[in-house]
Amino acid sequence: MGESERRVAAEEAGLLKMRNRPKDFEIIATINTKDVDKGKLRRFAKEGATIFRINSAFEGADSIQSKVKAIRRAIGDSAKILIDLPGYKVRALYLDREINFKKGLSFALNKEHLNYPHVFDLIEEGALIRANNGFNIFTVTEKKGERIVCAPDSDGVLGVGKGLHVHGVPYRATPNSLSNFDRRLIEAIKRCKVDYVGLSFVHDVEDIKYVERRLGCPGIKCIPKIESRESVSYENLCRILRYSKIAILDRGDLAGEIGLESIWKAQRQVIDLSKLLNCKIILATQVLSCMVNNPIPTIAEIDSLYNLLSLGIDGVQLSEEISVGRYPAECLSVVSRAVKAFRTNQKFEPGKGTVLWLLGLTSSGKTSIAKRVVEKLNRRGIFLVHYDGDEVRDLFGTGHGFSPEDRMRVVKNLVYWANKSANQGFSVVVSALTAHEDARRYVKDSIERLAMIFVKCSVAECARRDPKGLYKKARKGQIKTLVGFNTPYPPLKDADLIIDSERRSVDEAADEIIDFMVRKTPLVKR
Repeated sequence: MGESERRVAAEEAGLLKMRNRPKDFEIIATINTKDVDKGKLRRFAKEGATIFRINSAFEGADSIQSKVKAIRRAIGDSAKILIDLPGYKVRALYLDREINFKKGLSFALNKEHLNYPHVFDLIEEGALIRANNGFNIFTVTEKKGERIVCAPDSDGVLGVGKGLHVHGVPYRATPNSLSNFDRRLIEAIKRCKVDYVGLSFVHDVEDIKYVERRLGCPGIKCIPKIESRESVSYENLCRILRYSKIAILDRGDLAGEIGLESIWKAQRQVIDLSKLLNCKIILATQVLSCMVNNPIPTIAEIDSLYNLLSLGIDGVQLSEEISVGRYPAECLSVVSRAVKAFRTNQKFEPGKGTVLWLLGLTSSGKTSIAKRVVEKLNRRGIFLVHYDGDEVRDLFGTGHGFSPEDRMRVVKNLVYWANKSANQGFSVVVSALTAHEDARRYVKDSIERLAMIFVKCSVAECARRDPKGLYKKARKGQIKTLVGFNTPYPPLKDADLIIDSERRSVDEAADEIIDFMVRKTPLVKR
């Protein structure tokens, strides 16, 4: 057998090494199931696709099995398969044709145009409807019977099947996340060789558990999609990310729910919290949308991709870029090369992250100072991770009390997360009481690149500030374990830096720490 024949045989067996695939980074390629081309899919895998996605909103339950088999025949086990459940996404699914709308010219939508016509009854005059990932907003100027008149705020096109979000009107016909269409799909998915099911418009962790029960297949993992207003409420988001191993942040539908101007904040919150809760986070929607029609991305798209990588995302989902784009393989190659280049040339070398540990009395100002350090350095393009002792307590609830053992458990949690981030190359700021000598010794013994910063402040000044009212309660005897008041708080004698927060403002203290970091280079690498 010649070299070329052996190569073909290796391809057929799915054994060809995917040279362009970045390690430990997911690239989801959305497949146009109308054209399941074996050669094309294999090239996608070689260019870096790790997961092939079927958007079942445009696919019937009856044909899912045959499409999955066709994809599996093409790629073997070289990549995984994800099927998205549409969920209760309101779509203009039954338009006769696309609507070209213009600012200043109204157009009509009928109840029969919607896949969930019942949502029509919830729309009132004056309502705002977001379309095209929040880029277009329609104001409902008139409602008559089963027809509404919409005034667009800009020019655009409403395509057949595009999503619509009615501002302030969350729609789910039943308390769970599954529509009747989803249920039929799940029955079909059970008979397919797939790896993941994407749960659209998850509201809370119970939605995930409900779908897992319906699936009854431990081998098929559920991936929640963070795209509803409810899913980004802090409590729901914590529960979802704590429960899940992997989640997808769909910025397009979320923009329709909360508005474009709020996406940056929600995105940052989801990414930061996913790191804290050890959940892989994948970014979806308009990663390289320019490449739908162009062979190269814009500089802005590349810059955005590198910024997302610096925030610590674990993957991207490419949708229109692959499913209808003219340059899908080139698009995958751009992402793969960007990930490799970032990892080669990233600002923070892996294993070189430094931990700044701020300790001091309750109300001494350590948390405020830590946040200001992060804020100031982020403005300069230096990304730091901040972990706070109180946030760990809030996160784990009543599991952490205030006994010496519980306090030590908080410190061990903080050390774990600080080391995890530092080992990925990020510098970290921790703010925590760290009162006892055994806790301080544990921090020093467990973190390789460490600077201990003592935030000095008298008990009298801390009691005067008392933002949480803890000293007041301690005086009344309601708290018996307030360190520094009921029990001693020994100063840190061998601190790398002492900040007198009684005599310095938060800004001055933050500047002093940053100056210390500069003098102690390479604590922060530019």
